[in-house]
Amino acid sequence: MSERINAGILLAAIGAVALLISLFLDWYEPELSAWTVFELVDVVLAAIAVFVVLTAVLALAGRPLGIDEDRWLPPLGAAALLLVVVSIVNNPPAANGLSEETGAWIGLAGAILIGLGALLAPRRISVVISSSPRERARRRAGADPPTEPGGPTGPATEPLGSEEETRPNNPVGRG
Repeated sequence: MSERINAGILLAAIGAVALLISLFLDWYEPELSAWTVFELVDVVLAAIAVFVVLTAVLALAGRPLGIDEDRWLPPLGAAALLLVVVSIVNNPPAANGLSEETGAWIGLAGAILIGLGALLAPRRISVVISSSPRERARRRAGADPPTEPGGPTGPATEPLGSEEETRPNNPVGRG
């Protein structure tokens, strides 16, 4: 049994989780998370991340929200990327003059992954997960050994008998 998972949606979901986690990490020194530094950007980034994760989980489970992920993921990815890049380039007033910390870079990576996933999702690039426990159990038990080249489906081979059969033919003469 094999199951296809849209790699774009999976990538966007991983990016959204990273973005959501980054909001709780330090974005600026000393120990200033996105929740303490931003006024509205943190809420918008969290909403984007939660929406992308929810959409991806339902789409991967085969129960879409009734919206077109291919249509909504690109603008959400672009918005998240734009908000994070602007926040890194132009520090918010509460972090004016402070340097960026780990949370900002993880947030940037998450926003980039959401954007890449949004670009890949409509192209239907898939990851295939295949599991066949019965086949593996049969092979371990020896009931159905795998065929080798020249086996039952290949050309029949006979063991060589005498030494004459192993010598190459000499068309000029035999010596």
